[in-house]
Amino acid sequence: MQAIAEIGSILEVTPQDEIWIRTSAGPCEYVRDFSPFRLRVEGLLEERGSLFGVFGPVVGGAPRYQGLTASVLVRLDDSDWKRDRFTQANFKVGPTSVRRVVAYDFHDPRGTEIDGFPEIGRFGHVEVVDAEPDGAANPDSASPRRDR
Repeated sequence: MQAIAEIGSILEVTPQDEIWIRTSAGPCEYVRDFSPFRLRVEGLLEERGSLFGVFGPVVGGAPRYQGLTASVLVRLDDSDWKRDRFTQANFKVGPTSVRRVVAYDFHDPRGTEIDGFPEIGRFGHVEVVDAEPDGAANPDSASPRRDR
């Protein structure tokens, strides 16, 4: 079985609190939406050799997430995403994967940023699932991207 930090894994993320949505540089809006979404892991987020997250395209779930890239960020100490199949994690979804803001720890919501809008985030339950939702698979993207 695949692990969270394995390229090609399909992860289902279920928000466990109100999500926040930012559509401009102004304040965010909080929405009570616990709809899960799925992403296909295309890359690992690392800093000085330590894994702090994974990212990839959204491949299923609520329409608000479609066409965006999800970044799932380590939240729990002692997590081993190269072995674990489920966890709790912070997430950010937007037009790009996150980039580090080194002035803050990556656990801090200010420790990563997304370029562009919309930006959706919070924390949730993350679990490796066996397959993409029906109709979401794209035969042209069967092999993982290696350009990030």
